[in-house]
Amino acid sequence: LAHIFEAVQGLRARCNKVHFCVSLIEIYNETVMDLLSNDGRQLNVREDALHDRTFVDGAAVQEVVDVEQCMELLHRGAMNRTTGATAMNKESSRSHSVFTLSLDVEEQSPDTGVNILRQSQFHLIDLAGSERQKHSKA
Repeated sequence: LAHIFEAVQGLRARCNKVHFCVSLIEIYNETVMDLLSNDGRQLNVREDALHDRTFVDGAAVQEVVDVEQCMELLHRGAMNRTTGATAMNKESSRSHSVFTLSLDVEEQSPDTGVNILRQSQFHLIDLAGSERQKHSKA
């Protein structure tokens, strides 16, 4: 995360807009939940064919300006993850989580003067604990 924010810092001087936001979801027993929200609603994965993207409908998206804010949200969401004890690990995660950092950069083309919007997403994925069932008694 630090590398991404450092790399983008150089763009701020020449761009009209640099905008970061994050979301954090959990996938557990084929159910998708928002880890940044406490409402406990089940979310749905949707496809937007017009914009050629897949997204989680209703997931909280929070604007961030630095790595510290990202880490704070990541920590807060981690506290909401589904965990369970096994013989090998006292707090083994029972779910997959997906932390998404979205970046929008808008700049003016020097050739045409037209505003260009570039959008990127970085997905950091933590898979559920994979202890061997024989040893972990999961």
